[in-house]
Amino acid sequence: MNLQRQLLLTLRFVKLRRFLGSLFYPLQRDWLELRSRSHNMEVTEETGGAEKAKPIQSGGHFYFKHLELEVTFLTTDLIRVDWQPGKVPLPYGIARKDWEEVEIDFQDKENCWIISSSALKVIINADGSLQFQNSLGQVIREELPPQRRIELSDAAKGGGWTTTAKLRPSECIYGLGERAAPRLLADDI
Repeated sequence: MNLQRQLLLTLRFVKLRRFLGSLFYPLQRDWLELRSRSHNMEVTEETGGAEKAKPIQSGGHFYFKHLELEVTFLTTDLIRVDWQPGKVPLPYGIARKDWEEVEIDFQDKENCWIISSSALKVIINADGSLQFQNSLGQVIREELPPQRRIELSDAAKGGGWTTTAKLRPSECIYGLGERAAPRLLADDI
């Protein structure tokens, strides 16, 4: 009987510790985020206007006022998009490096460039937005012009680019975690 009583008291204590931890963790997290946000001011840089473009093997290189874009066809239906300057993300999704050359068509239009293979077409607009179409001309993805967020404390490192894609009303995104944004404070509104 004494052993059962000790076990019940221990379980109650564990539940209390778990409850207190779940109560104080969000407060501690928000306080740390607020503290780091006040020390690291961010600057947002947009692409600027388009300046020039040149075809490269299996793709194209595009020069804007504040950035460079390289679009490379790895296969007729697989594209790599690299925004520079900034940190290059790790290519964890693609381990292969020896890609065969893809025959592409490079067109220079008035307000855009078009690179296409037999399966995909990429339209690069003068503002830096991208549109991807399949071989039937159906839009399969649209990306708005990228923005580079630079923390002033890390300005020497170059920051990274943020891209935003348009979603259709029927599309859903899953797996974002428990919280999509920090808690807003009265000063942030």
